[in-house]
Amino acid sequence: MRRTVLGILAIVFFFGGVLLYLLGPATETSLMFSSSGIRIGLVLGAFWLAYPQLSYVPWWFVQALLVGTLVIAIRPKAALFVLPLLAAMWIVRPRKKPPRRPRKKRPPSHSER
Repeated sequence: MRRTVLGILAIVFFFGGVLLYLLGPATETSLMFSSSGIRIGLVLGAFWLAYPQLSYVPWWFVQALLVGTLVIAIRPKAALFVLPLLAAMWIVRPRKKPPRRPRKKRPPSHSER
């Protein structure tokens, strides 16, 4: 359901931006809204394509990525610190332990009888 809504929004934004560009008045405001619609549609389309893989990303990393993006947007020079920190967090992230297989019972040997 969510992926369908994401795809519909991507199409609406993209084609809305294209239609505004082709049919709208050639003012700065019209060009700004049309280019924004096209970009938002393309980004939502990329999220639509990547949606199955995004479900495997841990929630704590998504939050860290959003905070890191906000910090870089406010202070661009902080990218020198934030990007390596995010990479290190991803590399040393906690991993799920593989499930343990139950041990097979061995048949009693001849000496144990």
